[in-house]
Amino acid sequence: LAEELRCRESLERDIRRQQSALEQFHIDKRITERRKNQQFGENIVVNRPTDASSNNGGTWSLQTQFTL
Repeated sequence: LAEELRCRESLERDIRRQQSALEQFHIDKRITERRKNQQFGENIVVNRPTDASSNNGGTWSLQTQFTL
């Protein structure tokens, strides 16, 4: 019984390490994507209609700007 408990604890530790490594991988991937977007200077600008209370006659414009 004690041997089974030691094996189980060891397995649980390994699983926690793998989960932690996977979480860190995803965090690093998101950071890399953000840095890449900042490096290329991608900015998205949304211009609202002049009359924000009534969007019936207003027009929306979406601009994507790249600075290379």
